[in-house]
Amino acid sequence: MEIMVHNNVPFSGWLLSNNTEVYSGFQNIDSLVYIVKGGLRYFNDEEEFISTAGELFFSAKYADYKVQRILDPETNDFESIVVAFQDGLDCTQEFNNTVDLKLNFKIDSDTLKELFVDIRDCYYTKTYYTDHEIEQLLKKVNHLLCEEANNELAALRDHRNDKLLEFLYKHITKNITLEELANNYGTSLSSFQRLFKRKLGVSPHKWIKDQRLHHSRFQMQYTQKPISQIYLDLGYEDLAHFSKEFKKKFGYNPSDTYNTVEIEVVNI
Repeated sequence: MEIMVHNNVPFSGWLLSNNTEVYSGFQNIDSLVYIVKGGLRYFNDEEEFISTAGELFFSAKYADYKVQRILDPETNDFESIVVAFQDGLDCTQEFNNTVDLKLNFKIDSDTLKELFVDIRDCYYTKTYYTDHEIEQLLKKVNHLLCEEANNELAALRDHRNDKLLEFLYKHITKNITLEELANNYGTSLSSFQRLFKRKLGVSPHKWIKDQRLHHSRFQMQYTQKPISQIYLDLGYEDLAHFSKEFKKKFGYNPSDTYNTVEIEVVNI
């Protein structure tokens, strides 16, 4: 691989290879990859992602994928251009603040693809960019990519929110940590908490606690299960603590619930 450096940090790489061995796609930087020849196959136990010649895609840091190069049938090799988004570069801060999920997605921006063709030509002709030119190019790539990322992430977050709520309701009676939920959502704990509150208006901890309390009241009203069984089923270890939280939420003791059939509709 041939590399261009900006301020002593790798900015771009050009790779020409005929190696098709499977390797880990785990990396500690976000990057854009433009396939010149051949293709790349990203895969894990749940999904497969293939990018072919002429396609541009975003490769997220910490994404848990294995990768395999696909050789061009005519030239029997693989060729790609990569632009790396190293943490700490001022011109990539907008991007780093925007994209906080672990995902790979294709980008259909012709303007971005044209920029990568220009970068490829630099490697071909050995006429490399100056630091100032790289700085300007990074800013342009950053701006265009953020537009693409915002559209992609908006759709993905809506989809994942639906999947997350489905997951939560199925496991409402289990003591699942926020770290496990964040991992299921595919993001860091801090990003998960921020996105969750933005979507549902409350913290994950409060939402889960409230839903468990609503679930417990429903169980009392419609199944007549004893409190001693319900609080344990919901993951509470102490009856006194459960009763305190219940009264704080609804204004009356759990035992009083058996005398009413009123149900509160919870909008989420």
